[in-house]
Amino acid sequence: GGGGSIGTLPSAGEDGPKSSDSSGGWRDLCARSHRNMAAVGIILCALQLLSGIDVITNYAPHIFQHGHSGDGEIPEKRRLFYTLLVGVVYVAATPFATLTVDRLGRRALLLSGSFGMTLMYLGISVVIGASLGGSAALLSFVLLLVIFYSVSWGPVACAVASELVETSVRAKVNAVGTVANWLADYAVVSSFLTLSSTFGESATFAMYAVMCFLSGLFVLLCVPETNGLALGDVRRSSVEFGSD
Repeated sequence: GGGGSIGTLPSAGEDGPKSSDSSGGWRDLCARSHRNMAAVGIILCALQLLSGIDVITNYAPHIFQHGHSGDGEIPEKRRLFYTLLVGVVYVAATPFATLTVDRLGRRALLLSGSFGMTLMYLGISVVIGASLGGSAALLSFVLLLVIFYSVSWGPVACAVASELVETSVRAKVNAVGTVANWLADYAVVSSFLTLSSTFGESATFAMYAVMCFLSGLFVLLCVPETNGLALGDVRRSSVEFGSD
């Protein structure tokens, strides 16, 4: 699956979110001091796979049927090769996030990933819907989509979720975030064929583009930069979701 393990990137550092109380209960998640950033972190974990990336990894051979070569439909062996190429690019691109995340910041990577994936999904939608371009065009959009995800939402989203909260509730936010992550994955992957048969695959990929765009807006409006910040600084730059 496309889900990243929580805390895979360097933490916010020595000055990052800390708490001397490590025995916080589940009710602490609803406390005013935790609930806002806990909600942001959990939503980030869900949005990571609501991006639709696992549709690409699970249905790549099916998606590449929509490309065409000069003499007709892409042969099955070539579609399988393209699928293998998707996996190779996925693995090869991911380490670049760890090299750039502290220099560029978490928000910058998430925003660039969101809007980059938005454009790539729109490209896939156009290629499939209007039969524009051949196999090279479709493959290019898919690989660029994978690269945008692999250097941003893949490794960064859940890591940011763990940096937004104190250690007293971090494990619980991680646990709820993981559940949200996999529920989102199941919803997206299991609904792909139904959406495709109902609305067409071009429209379905356009929906994923909209979701990625909305994810970018969420980051822009609700996710503070955590790189090198103490928890108090993160809170001061956050958006309040409610009050007691």
